[in-house]
Amino acid sequence: MISAIIIDRSDNVAMVTAQVEAGQEIIIPEKDQVVKSLEAIGPGHKVALTRLEAGETVIKYGIPIGRMISTVEAGGWISTHNLEDTTEELCGEYCKKFREGARKIKAYPRENGSFGIRNYIMVIPTSPDYNIIAEAISDKTGCAWFVCDRTRLEQGELTDYTKKAMIYTGRNPNLYAVLIIGTASEGSVGREVYAAILETGKPVRYLSGVTGKEEEAINDGISIIEQFQRDASKLKRELVSMEGFGLSVHCSGSDWTTAINGNSSVGAASDIIVKNGGRVFMTEWMEWSGSQHLLAEQCATHELGLELLDTVDKVRATVLRETGLPVEHMNPAQANKDAGLTTLVEKSTGTIRKVGSTPIQGLLDYCEQPAGKGVWLPKHDSVWPPTTAIYGSLSGAHMSILVTGIGFLYFELPHMICVRATGNPVTYNNEAFKIDFNAGIAFDGLPIPVVGEKLFDYLIKVAEGDEDPNTEHDKDRAFNMYYYTENEFGKDTDRSRILPCGVMNYRQQRKEFTDRIK
Repeated sequence: MISAIIIDRSDNVAMVTAQVEAGQEIIIPEKDQVVKSLEAIGPGHKVALTRLEAGETVIKYGIPIGRMISTVEAGGWISTHNLEDTTEELCGEYCKKFREGARKIKAYPRENGSFGIRNYIMVIPTSPDYNIIAEAISDKTGCAWFVCDRTRLEQGELTDYTKKAMIYTGRNPNLYAVLIIGTASEGSVGREVYAAILETGKPVRYLSGVTGKEEEAINDGISIIEQFQRDASKLKRELVSMEGFGLSVHCSGSDWTTAINGNSSVGAASDIIVKNGGRVFMTEWMEWSGSQHLLAEQCATHELGLELLDTVDKVRATVLRETGLPVEHMNPAQANKDAGLTTLVEKSTGTIRKVGSTPIQGLLDYCEQPAGKGVWLPKHDSVWPPTTAIYGSLSGAHMSILVTGIGFLYFELPHMICVRATGNPVTYNNEAFKIDFNAGIAFDGLPIPVVGEKLFDYLIKVAEGDEDPNTEHDKDRAFNMYYYTENEFGKDTDRSRILPCGVMNYRQQRKEFTDRIK
């Protein structure tokens, strides 16, 4: 048996290492594939690894090298008699892309130089006393509202944690305009939040809440929001550079397909986003035990890798302290094990594939903004799917994607586009799961880089408003950030419910939570 070599796993041709006669078997070790030669092929020449139609592109080194003149079956010889040299065409295409720089997308430019992919509007009450006003305004106008959690006050005042969340939620580029509700006094927390959001140049209004005059405030707020909505409806998308585009990535309900199709396709799309000046956010620290050394090797500097390892160690220590058990006692969950994932190392090594192969640029503190393009890891030990979206949004992300295998309904956020993907075709075809993208097409023979390109193209269509995820028009308008980010390791936490093996819609639970804390 003669061996053949491929340069990149996406190649659809291989080079034979010795003279091959018709009928001889050729093994391609990198793909664990065997093809039977249809004719004599000289050493160093190309053999087709799959049927290639006339006009189809031939891939070697992971890039197009020419176009088929005639159709050839797997095992056929590829050379000058059937391969057209398209160098001039390809050079023109490659050079044009490089000269153009980062890809451009249709978006809404903001005054501070950023851009939004939607024009959401939000009401932010800076005291629980004003939740009733914000909720009434939202009910009437359909805008989003930030739930000011009554149970998270310190001596009756907002914590710095909540205040920063309000500020950086309001500063997110997807929010076209914000209405702040606070006290009439100067120097109040509400005025501080208002001023910090106003720095972005976006429309921001301040509404004073006065006890006993709630109805008046509601009517005034409705008028303000409706004017915001009229103004937003007049805005037109413009072509802007993708630089600064942010995607949060997460997986939940993983099965055996999640790593090989789902997460790997997201990783390929993440590489394209970073290549075009974008940012990718991932924060699943409890999931990374066993693969943290791989992430450390991916860090831009050795010092950053050491910081990453130390942070994973701290998360493991937190879980052990709070539960008395190591992370791997509860992760993988039984649903993961039933779906083929036996150990945490096995699961975590698939988990980290979502960020692709580009260098990790930094770990982000709470609400810290990334310094440039690349992969960024906000510090938080949550495993809930929305947490990556929330902490990514606080650092300026525009969109979030969840990859699932066994099926999992995502908690949508009112001010962020949330996309669901799967590597499992069966899960994709289950309408109850409302999956937006099927990375399971890799089972049809499409290389992961190609599936990643298709996913990237879909994400761009969503970003540009040409496509909407399945739940975009049926969102819960209340943003309960503490519903997702509170301590997961307390004694009252039922961790068996974190990873359901079926469809779960948390909307009623979320509503009950809102009613309890607002």
